[in-house]
Amino acid sequence: MSKVVCINDKDFPAEVPNHKKLKKGEIYTIVKVVKHIFQGGILGYELEEISLEGCEPYLYYAASRFSIPVPEKEIEEMEELVA
Repeated sequence: MSKVVCINDKDFPAEVPNHKKLKKGEIYTIVKVVKHIFQGGILGYELEEISLEGCEPYLYYAASRFSIPVPEKEIEEMEELVA
């Protein structure tokens, strides 16, 4: 299972209650990846930590809301290379 970090926690549909909304900077675990054919082919994630059950038609979180987390040590090393 892959880990991702939320980079966008804004503009959720009204059908998604606050306790099911993502939090920017939080790490989540992907358990399923789907392609939304009716939404232009965007990718969606089912997460281990939060379920969108009961929020139909919203079943998956848009993959564009996430990024791959980078360990702090690696960020420091990259900053040293460009300094």
